[in-house]
Amino acid sequence: MQGREEDSLALNQSRSGTPVRDATAIEDAATPVQPSAWSMRLPKKLMNINYVLLIQGQFISRVGASLTAMVLLLWVKDATGSASLMGLMSMVSTIPAVLFGVIGGTWADRHERRKIIAYCDILAGVALLGLAVLFTHVPDNTAVLAVGVVLTSLFVAVMDTFSTPAITAAVPDIVPRDSTARANSMSQLALSLALFLGQGFGGLAYRVFGALTAVAINGIASLYAGLTETLVRIPQRIPVEDGGWRPRLASFRKDMVAGFHQVLHIPGLNRMVLASALLAFFSAPLILLIPYYVEDFLGLTKDAVGYLAATYGVGSLIGSLAAGFVTPSGRQRSRLLVTLMVLQAVGFAVLGLIRVPGIAFSLVFLGGGIGGFVGVFMVTILQLSTPSETRGRLFGVLSTIAGALGPAGMGLGGVVFDWIGQDIPTMYLSSGCIMTCLILLLSTSKDFRDFLAYEDKANTRPITEQS
Repeated sequence: MQGREEDSLALNQSRSGTPVRDATAIEDAATPVQPSAWSMRLPKKLMNINYVLLIQGQFISRVGASLTAMVLLLWVKDATGSASLMGLMSMVSTIPAVLFGVIGGTWADRHERRKIIAYCDILAGVALLGLAVLFTHVPDNTAVLAVGVVLTSLFVAVMDTFSTPAITAAVPDIVPRDSTARANSMSQLALSLALFLGQGFGGLAYRVFGALTAVAINGIASLYAGLTETLVRIPQRIPVEDGGWRPRLASFRKDMVAGFHQVLHIPGLNRMVLASALLAFFSAPLILLIPYYVEDFLGLTKDAVGYLAATYGVGSLIGSLAAGFVTPSGRQRSRLLVTLMVLQAVGFAVLGLIRVPGIAFSLVFLGGGIGGFVGVFMVTILQLSTPSETRGRLFGVLSTIAGALGPAGMGLGGVVFDWIGQDIPTMYLSSGCIMTCLILLLSTSKDFRDFLAYEDKANTRPITEQS
């Protein structure tokens, strides 16, 4: 399997012999041909200046993004009282991942990831400040403000769609190769903490400052994050594009198709993606039904819905952190990940039988911990097994698949839930059992097990991979 995987990766990497240029050398010369001396050196420690600049920028921008999302939802509720508009805002944040995921990932392979990451935060900050100006000039025109809120939310979501593949693709190139899992663990920890802080203090910020001030502050924070991210140096080789827009567009399309080919035809990778997609699809309805589970099944108050979500978030945070300190190798990792995925699926099924709140909350906490732990290793395997030149489009394709199946699962799950008479035990038991069977079935595939056992054989990389 290893030989076939390397052949497939090499095929994707070489493409059609497209010449490349070194992104890091652009800073110093107008006609870069050779990789700069800096780009040929691997970082010796995890907390190097480039990784620190990247993670702090992402932490600040994500805190602002989640806080802004909460503030704007509360403003929509107070200003319009429209649940439909609130639903529209939530929906527009998921659309860009489906429409632009592959485009954003391919863009990250063909342009400087440093600029993509920084400029997306800067543009999001400008959009938020523009919305703040709108709040200042037409504070009483609810219709105009509502349109501005929806369009700003959509624009920020589009920026995230372009920056996320670039960030995920860049991490293995700015940390020591054998510290990639720890880097992903710390990144996920920072993002989980940012989400927790943003959502937790969003209501307070709205009540104390109001929508105008909260949005303006977050716009400034996003600008700061983007400006600091311009200082990050990311080794990368970029295709040299000659000719007019037609050849460039044809080449871009070719790379997008290659991204889907990469996901569908590399042994093990296709099954791993299938597993992630199916689990996202069947777990989405269970997340949607949490208010019903808490209020109607457990008999708790509405406040407990937030407590349950926070419990899962804390578990995910701890699981992500633990993944940075546990280093199972090869077959041990493969068996561990399959076992944990099975346990998580079984946990979903068992939730449908548990009416004791303490036990239910404990299961949710463990489920979050498993999700965070497994997620870090899944991302790390994908990063290390994929050449830097094609890594962005891979994560763009994954973003598109997840962005499509998650909402689809929620929509279909809501219909099925009503059809079965809003029967919580049946819904949770059936979804959990389906997920368990799917994981067990996929675990019989040798390619799937081998991919989970992927080992990065060398801590130093050839020029084509390190730049």
